[in-house]
Amino acid sequence: MKKGIVADSTKYTLSITNNSGDDQSIAVYQTLPTPGGYPVVWFSKQINNGNTVNFSWSLNWGLTWGTTEAPLGPGVTFTTQGVTQPVNPYPTAINSIDIGYAGDFYLKPKTDPDIKSGELSIRTLPEFTTD
Repeated sequence: MKKGIVADSTKYTLSITNNSGDDQSIAVYQTLPTPGGYPVVWFSKQINNGNTVNFSWSLNWGLTWGTTEAPLGPGVTFTTQGVTQPVNPYPTAINSIDIGYAGDFYLKPKTDPDIKSGELSIRTLPEFTTD
């Protein structure tokens, strides 16, 4: 393991048993922190009465850059243009990237001990431009 990189082995599982008497469609989603908009559905599945379905996932953090034809919002497709930089939201890990431009965009990953645990940072360098 490289110094400054924290491997995140956080694994999650969710088991749902349908004992409602009818077949059901379920969705697992994250609630929005403020009212308005629509939450992103992580998983959806038809569960017949009496059956159990299991979901499992792990956390994989990453930062990248990309472009869109319009500002990000509902219905706007984000097309990744750069390589995704693995990061972890810990003060001792790669938790920040600088983005710059030198004929093309580039990322400079770094460990920033001043960033609080649970946070990530993206900073534009002085030569960064969108023109």
